[in-house]
Amino acid sequence: MRIRTSLLLQLRKGLSLGAGAAAVLMTLGMFLGWFVAGTRVRNSFEMFRIPQQLGLEGFTTIRVGWFLLPVVAVGVLGFVALGRLRPAAALLALQSFVSLCVGVIVVLSPINAGAGPAVTILGGGAGLVVAAGLLVVGSE
Repeated sequence: MRIRTSLLLQLRKGLSLGAGAAAVLMTLGMFLGWFVAGTRVRNSFEMFRIPQQLGLEGFTTIRVGWFLLPVVAVGVLGFVALGRLRPAAALLALQSFVSLCVGVIVVLSPINAGAGPAVTILGGGAGLVVAAGLLVVGSE
């Protein structure tokens, strides 16, 4: 029984580290170059301001949600630090899903994308896998 308990603790520790790393990687990717316009490289936050500057409506909810993702990442880190792995997994899954969707849309669009979407997609994919693992082995 000791071996199984030890393995479970190691899994929880590894997945906790993975959750923190994925959340940080996605957030880091948000600050890298997402959109290259001439010689100017814009990060994701500047990219999401463009529709507002053009007077296009309907992007407000998406933009506000995107701007809150770094706060969600802090929540993931906080829950992991407190040992609350299931709430951390829920927040990580949310952050990963949104990051993956936006990153894939930007990569598949005809704009000249920088490294930011790729880093965010990588973190989002890892985040979904880690979130699933945390839900399985997580403890309250």
